[in-house]
Amino acid sequence: MDGLCVAAKLRARLRRSVPVIILTGDISTKTLRDIALQECEHLNKPASLNELIVAIARLVPGPAFSETGPQCLSARRRR
Repeated sequence: MDGLCVAAKLRARLRRSVPVIILTGDISTKTLRDIALQECEHLNKPASLNELIVAIARLVPGPAFSETGPQCLSARRRR
């Protein structure tokens, strides 16, 4: 089972939209179309930490993420 199947099953089971990030090295037209059809965020391997943070910030509303990155990482740096 791949990530797209897991996302579809999770969304069906919860009966709601769940944000999903697909991290893949497969850039075939079919794979990119499948990702787009399921309204998932797509990142190419290798993805940087900053790319992942930006993708999460787009998908997760609220103050946990800002333009400077997640607050949890900022808090760890202060310790």
